[in-house]
Amino acid sequence: MTTGKELRIGWLLFLLGSSSSSGYGYDLRRELRLRGVALDPAVLYRSLREMESRALIASRWVHSEEGPRRRVYSITAAGEAELARIASALRASRDAHDAFLAAYARRGRRGRGRAGRA
Repeated sequence: MTTGKELRIGWLLFLLGSSSSSGYGYDLRRELRLRGVALDPAVLYRSLREMESRALIASRWVHSEEGPRRRVYSITAAGEAELARIASALRASRDAHDAFLAAYARRGRRGRGRAGRA
């Protein structure tokens, strides 16, 4: 099963590996919000620092015409491998949830009227 932290890291790796995000922290947070994932800025930057310490991403400073320089993040080969591992774990978790819900639905059809019997 995956944790909320793994899902957050998966989303960040996905965004950094796609062309939909510039790799700036602010843009990553906006992209996550568009996908229904709200992250506090402190959690986002803590996650990015942890991912960089694990060599899943790399960062560099770039100059901005709109203000101070910014840190831009990019996915590494290790990050691509971790993204694939997280996607596989999410698939397995989804399959386990689907199996449970299907079994529960079958039980519900068979088991109506059982509630309240002693």
